[in-house]
Amino acid sequence: MTDSPLAQIARMLAANPPAAERELRAWLERHPDDLNASLLLGRALAMQGRTEDAVAMLESLANAHPDFAAPGFEIATVLATAGRHGDAIARLRRVVRIAPVLPGAWLALGDLLWQTQACDEADNAYAAHVASSAAAPYARDAMAALRADKAERAAELARAELAYRPTDPAAMAILGEALARQGALAEAAQMLGECTRRVPSFAAARANYATVLSRQMRYDDAVEEAAALVALAPHNLEHRLLHATNLSHAGRTAEALAAFEALLAEFPQASAAWRGYGHALRGAGRSGDAAKAYRRSIAPEPGGAEGYWCIANLKAAGFTAGEKHAMEAQLARGDLGDADRCHLEFAYATALEGERRFADAFAHFRAGNALKRSTVQFDARLVAERFRTLARTLDARFLAEREGLGDPAPDPIFIVGMPRSGSTLAEQILASHSQVEGANELPDLQDIAAERRCRDWRALGAEYLARTRRHRRTGRPRFTDKMPANFEHVGLILLMLPNAKIVDVRRHALGCCVSNWRQLYFAGNNFSYDLEELGRYYRAYVALMAHFDAVAPGRIHRLRHEDLVANPEAEIRRLLAYCGLAFEPACLAFHETGREVRTISSEQVRRPVNADGVEHWRNYEPWLEPLKAALGDLLP
Repeated sequence: MTDSPLAQIARMLAANPPAAERELRAWLERHPDDLNASLLLGRALAMQGRTEDAVAMLESLANAHPDFAAPGFEIATVLATAGRHGDAIARLRRVVRIAPVLPGAWLALGDLLWQTQACDEADNAYAAHVASSAAAPYARDAMAALRADKAERAAELARAELAYRPTDPAAMAILGEALARQGALAEAAQMLGECTRRVPSFAAARANYATVLSRQMRYDDAVEEAAALVALAPHNLEHRLLHATNLSHAGRTAEALAAFEALLAEFPQASAAWRGYGHALRGAGRSGDAAKAYRRSIAPEPGGAEGYWCIANLKAAGFTAGEKHAMEAQLARGDLGDADRCHLEFAYATALEGERRFADAFAHFRAGNALKRSTVQFDARLVAERFRTLARTLDARFLAEREGLGDPAPDPIFIVGMPRSGSTLAEQILASHSQVEGANELPDLQDIAAERRCRDWRALGAEYLARTRRHRRTGRPRFTDKMPANFEHVGLILLMLPNAKIVDVRRHALGCCVSNWRQLYFAGNNFSYDLEELGRYYRAYVALMAHFDAVAPGRIHRLRHEDLVANPEAEIRRLLAYCGLAFEPACLAFHETGREVRTISSEQVRRPVNADGVEHWRNYEPWLEPLKAALGDLLP
């Protein structure tokens, strides 16, 4: 099938405007009423720098067809290209009055207003473009792809639109959401940030931007974006919840509690707000009040599955008989969704533990883990191979050849290891020292590792220190980064921050693994939902750390949880000495240190060192054969 003659001339236009002009004039002699040919002729004149001729020709076309908006749009384009922005803006205002949904007209107006720094007016124009874009084929198809969890297809469609219209905020918003769903958070944040700078009133894009910033643990930035959302709509429940939640994540506890209390005064039936309030109370050490908030979250929802799970995570709270019966009734339903069932399986298993019905508890933990495992991706073999590749690459020679090339700052103390190993306790001990700030779990090292840029070790170390500065609030010279999975990046730490300290917190293999298996995580830790995979992951972790012990002897301090429980003062003195810190009695009284702790171990670190939980795994020993087989010779 061949193109029409006019389509062939249109293609000629980009390469040879004078030739295209001749062909168009000849065409119009034969087809004088062809409006599209007339528009192309105006474009051909403009592309030859004949601005006045182009405008005059297009003006005559516009006057002859006053309800036809396209000539005015072409005139505006010609004027803008000639640098006559004021005239172009005036013309576009007339165009959008004639045709409020003409593709690209609102966008062009927004771009020109943005360039002339009329930002409020640009916001309005861009917002109108976003509204009119909903019916555009690419937007309709991209949104359908997002609803079908086909983020890659949505991103493809949005990128194609941006290749044609690079400033299209609607396409930016779609691409940002698609990237976020694919886990490309840095690129998503960049795209959504640009979108909201152009269209401050684009609430959906700003909400996604705040959410992405929160996922990056850029909590102060997320608070700022959420506050802007609240300013746009002061009585919007979701926006206020996003704001209060990120205040809590940012460690701004008093502000967070006040925000949640004001929100709940207006929306007393908002279950998610009650749960968020409970999380903030728990982080502040108010476990009793947190339990009350979690219970309030259950009442407005018939199932209240997530509220029960929150109560289960409050180790000191326990369940009432009525709550246990309610969970049993929910689990007996045939129409219960998988997500609710998963939350309830873990919560009810915890309730059964309280009654020492360990066989029944194991069955419910197993059911909950199976449900969760079906929703996550994890391959223990690939992880083990990745760790082996790291070990082969980061051998003693590789490290020795690059010794001393990193940033010499001694500020960071990295606390690494498996989740549920006692790392929160180790951080609380160190954060009780006058020279150390507990900065919690930071994403920055993992972000640097994921970016895979050229390895200038000193520059990478300096970048890490610059990125983490936003988490440091007290002015203390040292700080902790308690991201357990950073054990995978120990080699990177050794190279880029040679004077940083690394504390590997280790716990009995069965105790650690069973504690993970009993825990439903909000996100991440996908290795923890199958006993065999969990054991294989633990083995891979131990093997990688053994490699670093061999190639960098003395650089990593191992803190064994059981030794800390048995002899706390001696182990705390050893830990402080390794970190180059003088002993301070406050480190022994760590449970009296007033700081927000946002991990699931927040209650444990507010009590003195104790043996609770050390041998808890033995209650499940009859059913741990898959785990034991995977752990193999690590058990002794």
